[in-house]
Amino acid sequence: MHTKADKEFAYNGKENDFVNLYVNKLVEQNIVVGVITNHNKFDIGEYKAIAKKASKEGIYILPGVELSVNDRANGVHALVVFDPNQWLTDGNDYINQFITANFIGKHNYENENGRSNYSLRGTLFQLDKLNRNHFVIMAHVEQSSGLLNEFDGGRIIDLGNDPLFRKSVIDFQKIRTDDLKSNLNIWLKNKVPCFVEGSDPKSIDDIGKGEACFLKIGDFNFEAIKFALIDSIDRCSKESNHNPANSYIKSIAFQGGLLDGKQICFSPELNNLIGIRGSGKSSILEIVRYALNIPFGSQTVDKDYKDDLIKHVLKSGGKAIVEIVDRHGRLYKVERIYGQKEDIYKNEILQQGITLDAILQQPVYFGQKDLSNKNADFENDLVNKLIGSRLNNVQAKIDKQKTEIQRIINELKGLGNLSLLKKETETAKANAEYRFNLFKEKGVAGKLQLQTSFESDINRLQNFKDGVDAYLNELHEIIQNHEYSLNKKLESKTNPEIFTEAKDLADKLKLTLEQVKIIYSDVQKTGVEFTVVMDKLKVKKEELREEFARIKREINIPELNPDDFIKINRELETSKLKLIEIGKSEGKRIEQERLLNEAVNTLDKLWHEKFNLLMAEVNKINEVGGKLFIEINYKYSLKIRALLI
Repeated sequence: MHTKADKEFAYNGKENDFVNLYVNKLVEQNIVVGVITNHNKFDIGEYKAIAKKASKEGIYILPGVELSVNDRANGVHALVVFDPNQWLTDGNDYINQFITANFIGKHNYENENGRSNYSLRGTLFQLDKLNRNHFVIMAHVEQSSGLLNEFDGGRIIDLGNDPLFRKSVIDFQKIRTDDLKSNLNIWLKNKVPCFVEGSDPKSIDDIGKGEACFLKIGDFNFEAIKFALIDSIDRCSKESNHNPANSYIKSIAFQGGLLDGKQICFSPELNNLIGIRGSGKSSILEIVRYALNIPFGSQTVDKDYKDDLIKHVLKSGGKAIVEIVDRHGRLYKVERIYGQKEDIYKNEILQQGITLDAILQQPVYFGQKDLSNKNADFENDLVNKLIGSRLNNVQAKIDKQKTEIQRIINELKGLGNLSLLKKETETAKANAEYRFNLFKEKGVAGKLQLQTSFESDINRLQNFKDGVDAYLNELHEIIQNHEYSLNKKLESKTNPEIFTEAKDLADKLKLTLEQVKIIYSDVQKTGVEFTVVMDKLKVKKEELREEFARIKREINIPELNPDDFIKINRELETSKLKLIEIGKSEGKRIEQERLLNEAVNTLDKLWHEKFNLLMAEVNKINEVGGKLFIEINYKYSLKIRALLI
């Protein structure tokens, strides 16, 4: 930019108003970084006044000069930008010393037609030998006195082969013609400097006119601006990327603890925490992770140490406040007191019933030493972090299927010893039958038949009662498991007609549940009544107790005890019933084995579905062509190759 110190700049206002008016125009035009480059002139007093006022508005101004070097008929204009910390230091003005040395013996040179004593190469040499930070922009290259207007292709090729030109000239200003851009790639062997713009104002109203140029810088200093222009592919653009498409962490602040009152503001892109060992870099990272409730990965190293860092820095009652911006640009504030659950605010209103998963896509977290960890499952853990939640649906199906397989296996475990149990039961039955036959041969069985019949009848009724109790329990579980879900309200302001149909169907289902409740009540009553019936049989048996005792006394066979007969008969009946149940269980085992085979087959298909999804996501990562390449093999291995810089 030019100022009123330039002879071509028109200003008719009050002298004391100029700086304020100038800076106000910069603010109005959203200019954040500027270089004052008057023709063959530098006014240190004016520069300092503008730079000081601009800094209060968050604007960084660099000193410079538009130098007309002694090349070709019209001269060639070059913008020299100086590092103020090296050229204006300790009360010295090395910029004007340099300009004066370039125009020794010249008069009235402080205009665009003035010509220095040196050619472009000579000027670059004079700058280089002073050994102070600077860079050069070739001004309005296609216009009069512009490099591409004054030099032909051969001269440009010569300059491109000059190391000093390559080192010093990092920008071409106001290049418009596509053919020239193509030619430059040929002349300079695809090492073309950055293309930038410029306002070139001749009055305050002209400030900011023309095309915009956006730089990505990490700080307001000469080095950051020079680096951005050198790394132009990633840091210089005609488009503003001010609104990131990704979600990001805006800041973290602390209340209480070792960092009480401190706040750290983050870039929406790359951030670097630099400090000596023990200065707190890991503490900041771990507290951000803790505040956002990001879980450790399966391969995280030193979990106890990292948890202790949080406790040490926040201390009891300490709070971390993290500002996050989602992908839609909405600002949220997350507050977490040490040892408590996080609170999420939007527009200072506490958001009830949501978690950070609704705001942030799954963040990828690596702590100190995690990336150097090469345990067996490191690659799998890393890929899961990179891919995030995109495999959650299929993984949920896999987990559910695993649970089902585990259930079937547990069922089979309960049925696993059926053959042994059957053999033992058959042996017990055979033994009972053998001893029963001894009693039968002696005529004892007939005499005790009445009592054994009572025992068998009571056992049969008791077995049936056990079935009734199991029936009641299952009915009760059905009511408990489904009463809440079937009584949920179905309402919608957006789709009332559809929800009316859904509500009618829900009401029908509710009726079935009410019918189940009625059945449950009826079964309960019947169960009580059945117990009464059983008690009648027991009373009847009790009434015959003396008769049973008399019969036993009449049996006078030394080697046979009538009480043993009752016991043997009970064992025989029990064995028969048990064998019936074992037969049913064998059928159930065969069915469970069939279900297990089907479940394992379904799980295998889900694993393959996950592999296909994983492969698609991995291909996206590999196609980016960055420093990371991932190779996966189905069910076997996952390999990661990373080029670290």
